[in-house]
Amino acid sequence: MNIDKRLFAEEYKMKLAFFTYLLLLLLMLQLEVIGPGIFFLTEDLLKEEELDLKKEQVSIKEKLLTYEIDLITEQRTVDNPLSRLVLVNKEQGLAPDFIPPDLIVVDIPFPFAENSSRKKMRWEAAWMLENLFKQAEKEGIDLVGVSGYRSYQRQEEIFKQQVLLRGVEEAKRVSAKPGHSEHQTGLAMDLSTAELNYRLSEEFAQTEAGRWLAEVAPYYGFIIRYPEDKEHITGYRYEPWHIRYVGIEEALEITKKGITLEEYLSPKLVEFSLFSDRSDFKLNYLKKELRE
Repeated sequence: MNIDKRLFAEEYKMKLAFFTYLLLLLLMLQLEVIGPGIFFLTEDLLKEEELDLKKEQVSIKEKLLTYEIDLITEQRTVDNPLSRLVLVNKEQGLAPDFIPPDLIVVDIPFPFAENSSRKKMRWEAAWMLENLFKQAEKEGIDLVGVSGYRSYQRQEEIFKQQVLLRGVEEAKRVSAKPGHSEHQTGLAMDLSTAELNYRLSEEFAQTEAGRWLAEVAPYYGFIIRYPEDKEHITGYRYEPWHIRYVGIEEALEITKKGITLEEYLSPKLVEFSLFSDRSDFKLNYLKKELRE
C-alpha cells in the first residue's frame, strides 16, 4: 500500500512538472509571437500621433501666413479717424498707433468690476450712451455694457485667435482684422443683458432689451451697425448687440431707410439729403429726455 502511494505521488509530481513546463513553454511562445506585435502597434500609434501633430503645426503656420498676407494686401488707412462718421470696415482701417484723444470711462453698468479700456468711449458717444441707459432704467430695461474701446494690439490678439480656430475667411465674418475694428474708433459699444448671462448672441434681438435698443437707440445717435441680411454690404454677420455712434440725425435717417453706414456714406447707393418726413420719428422724445 505504501509503495502504491509513493508511486502515485511520484507520478503526480511528474505530471505537475510536465504541465508546468508545457505552460511555461506556451507562454514563452506567445510572448515571442505577440510581443513584437505589441511593440510595432505602439510604434505605429506614436507615428500616427506624430504625423497628426505635424499636420496641425503645418495648418497653424498656413493659417498665420494667410493672415499675414491678407493683412498686407488689404490695409488702407482712413484720413478722418476723428470724425463721428468715420467708416471703418474690411476695406479701410485705422493706423496701428491711433488712439482717440478724448476717451473716457462710460458711467453705465458692466458685468465686470476691474478697470478696463473696454469701459471707455469717446466723450460725446459716452455721454449719449449714458443718457440712453438712464432712459432704459426708467423703463425697466436691463442693459449692460460689455465691450467699448479696443486697441489695435488687442484686436490683433483676438483676430489671430479666431484665425487659428476658424481659418482666415471664416474669422473675417465674425471678427475684424487689427485696424479694421470699429471698437478702435471709440464710437462703438457691445451691449447685452442678464437674460443672456451677458453673452453676445443673435438671441439678443429677441429679448426685451434687444427690441427696445433697436427702437430707441437712433434717438440717441446710435445705429445697429451690422443689421440682419446686410452681410453682403458690411462684410459681417448680424450683430444686434453692436451699436455705433454716428449722431442723432444720421442715426434716424439710417434707421428709417433701413440702410447701413456704408450705404449712407455712398452717393451711388443713397441720396445725400436729410429726409424731410420725420412724422414717424418721435424727435421730441429725445429732446424731452435730454432736458430732464
